[in-house]
Amino acid sequence: MVKKIQVHRPIEMRLVIEVEPYHWSDREIPSVSPAREYTKEWNEYFFACMEDAGFKGIEPIQRGSRFVDAFSVVKKELRAPYYSRRS
Repeated sequence: MVKKIQVHRPIEMRLVIEVEPYHWSDREIPSVSPAREYTKEWNEYFFACMEDAGFKGIEPIQRGSRFVDAFSVVKKELRAPYYSRRS
């Protein structure tokens, strides 16, 4: 007897950094939770806190998450004027 073969999506391993937005801003934490159910509110909060801190283009790996792709952060920092002056 032949068993049924199950096909799963490939696993993607990513190096991430957890960014706690409330460490970067004095904004009120959203009153709704959990973030995975209220992604709109928590995404707006995340981006507002990052803007308060002066971080541009930092995005969570999915809506409502605090995890950011580590390599995207490094690439953005290496393009910053400070690094380009040093080369």
